[in-house]
Amino acid sequence: MDKQLQEEIKTYFDAPKPVEKREFIRKFPTRDIGINEFIKIQTGYIRKPVWLMSILAFVIVIIGSYKMLANTILITASIVPFIAVLTVFEAIRSQTFNMAELERATRFSLRSIIFARMVIIGGFELLMFVIAVPVLYVSFGYSLIMTGAFLLIPYLATSIICMELERTTYARDNSYICVGVALVISVLSIWISGTYTDMFKVQYNMRWLMAVIILLFIMILEYRRFYNTSEVYA
Repeated sequence: MDKQLQEEIKTYFDAPKPVEKREFIRKFPTRDIGINEFIKIQTGYIRKPVWLMSILAFVIVIIGSYKMLANTILITASIVPFIAVLTVFEAIRSQTFNMAELERATRFSLRSIIFARMVIIGGFELLMFVIAVPVLYVSFGYSLIMTGAFLLIPYLATSIICMELERTTYARDNSYICVGVALVISVLSIWISGTYTDMFKVQYNMRWLMAVIILLFIMILEYRRFYNTSEVYA
C-alpha cells in the first residue's frame, strides 16, 4: 500500500487516543515473560503436520542411506516442496483464520509472533537439513553442493511462489493452489532428475550453488516483505 495513501487513511479514520489507557492496564496483574518462555509458548501453537512432514523426510534420509536405496535423494526432494508449503501456511496462519486483529491486541505484536514462528520452524528445518545433507553425501557419493542444492531448490522455489500467491485474496482463500504448486515442483524435480542426468556432474556444481544463492536471496526478500507488511494487511 502506498505510504501517502496510508497517511490519508489515518487522517480520516484515525481513532482518538484512549484516555488513561496506561492507568487502566496497570490495574490488571501481569507477569514478565522472557524470550525463552515466549518461544516455548509459540512452539506449542505450531501445528503437528509441520513437524511430522520434516521428520518424515528425515526418516526417509536415514533409512534410505542405511539401506543404500538408490532413489533416497529423489524421494526426499519430492517431499521438500510440501514442507515448504506447510511452513508458509504456518507463517500466514493468523491472516488465514482471521486471528490477526486479535493477536495485534495481545501483549506481543503480530510481527513478533510471526517472527518467532518463522525462527522456530526455520531453525528446526535447518537442523534437519544440516544433518541430512552430510548423511546423503557419505552414502551416495554426490558432492555436498549438489546434494544440498537438490534439496534446497525445490524448497526455496515453492516458498517464493507461495509467498507471492498468498498476497492475493483468491489464493489466500484457496489453500489448494499452493498445494498444487508444491505438487508441480515435486513432479518437476523427479522429471528433471530422470531426464537431465548430465546436470549432476561435478562441473555443474557452481551453477547449482549460484541457483541456491539467488533463490535464497529472493526468499529472504519475500519473507522480509511479508514481515514488514504483516501489520498493514492483516
